[in-house]
Amino acid sequence: MQYSASSGTINCEKLRTRVAAESPEETCPLFLTEIKFSGLPMRGFIVGSLLVLTLFFGRVIGMIAFLIFPFTQALLFTMVIGMISYYLQHTTKQKPGILYANPATQMQVRISESLKPYMNYTPPWWFLNNHFTTILPILLYKLPPKDIIKQSFFGDDGAPLNLDWHIPSTVIRGVILAVPGLNGSSKGGYIVDLMERVAPHGIAVATLNGRGAGRTSVHSIETSFHLGRPSDLMKCIEEIERMTADSRVPIYVMGYSAGGVRAVNFGGVYGDKLAGRVQGIFSFGGVVKNDETSKSRLSRIAYQPVIVHAFASTMYSKFIPHLKGEEHHVVHRVFQSGNITSFVEYDLHVTATIFNMTLQEYHDSSLPMNLDKWRNIAVPTLIVNACDDPVLHVDDAVVPEIALNNSFVTFMATEKGGHIGWPTGLSQAEHGYKWMSDVVLSYIHAIQN
Repeated sequence: MQYSASSGTINCEKLRTRVAAESPEETCPLFLTEIKFSGLPMRGFIVGSLLVLTLFFGRVIGMIAFLIFPFTQALLFTMVIGMISYYLQHTTKQKPGILYANPATQMQVRISESLKPYMNYTPPWWFLNNHFTTILPILLYKLPPKDIIKQSFFGDDGAPLNLDWHIPSTVIRGVILAVPGLNGSSKGGYIVDLMERVAPHGIAVATLNGRGAGRTSVHSIETSFHLGRPSDLMKCIEEIERMTADSRVPIYVMGYSAGGVRAVNFGGVYGDKLAGRVQGIFSFGGVVKNDETSKSRLSRIAYQPVIVHAFASTMYSKFIPHLKGEEHHVVHRVFQSGNITSFVEYDLHVTATIFNMTLQEYHDSSLPMNLDKWRNIAVPTLIVNACDDPVLHVDDAVVPEIALNNSFVTFMATEKGGHIGWPTGLSQAEHGYKWMSDVVLSYIHAIQN
């Protein structure tokens, strides 16, 4: 399909020059390769990793067992794996489909028609289950990073923020503010794929790396990362508007996983203040509440310990080299206070403690469903999830109450896809995260016409 914006355009060289003029002279060294997992409690990480590997290789291990073990032993072995899988089974109330207000607006009808072709998504046959569709894309799609120009500025609290710009060599007809998930950055496969797929349509991508992720640094406890900072996204919108001041190109906000949580929360916090400034909001694999995710055994026991440990290790490695005196001791004590193995435990023991908040106060600030912020959303918003997502539960993402009471919100749930996976093939050069990027282009086309 061909995307054509209904607003202005800006010359790519002009935009590139403006952004480069505010590029930082130095970047924070990349700490991710220096993480020492032994610096934090390991039990949850080890157990979670073993369970994920068991679920991932379960069928293959079962078949091999019958080849190398006596029948009785192999049968017992496969029964144990089956019991583990049954105990951690993923159940949902949500069925695949597209959900929006009734009666529908003309825009929602256009959106629905544009999304219907993607409802037929099925992964290639060698992606055997939702663990394959979640994990294999991360391993297979090592897309080469694109040319990036960094823009540096300050948030409302005085902390440094960075936008990583990818500016195509065409007339710029739009800008996407991309918000990666936990630990994500502009080098992530799904971000690189987005840059690649939207560039021929004249769309630039400006990626907001989370505070402490990628090459960003953490300078103090008070300025570290947490999900409830919608002001960071608003500051990015202001900077994008400033960079494209004489063109009024359309601006979109796109979040993945935890970035999807941030994007939708941003829409709820600022409400109609975004009308005319942001043309659309996307969320892939994000949620608006945390009820089912916190209860899901598959997510809580297998996936969350691995993800949380990696994220905590990143934050810990960023804090410790820079903080001195009492701040250093506070952070060290917080991260060593217990075996943090879930999102809620991290929120409680780290984020809420550091920012002197209760857990409820933190969730009120970061989740769109809390305090009915979703009622305020006043720009077209698309929330896309897979029913078999093993990390963030689809029933926490697709909420009929929201769809029926806010005509700006559209939900899309596919039967399969895993967590921000939706793989379409094996070749990284040809396929990558094509499905998500194509959905974005179709949605933009629908809301612009």
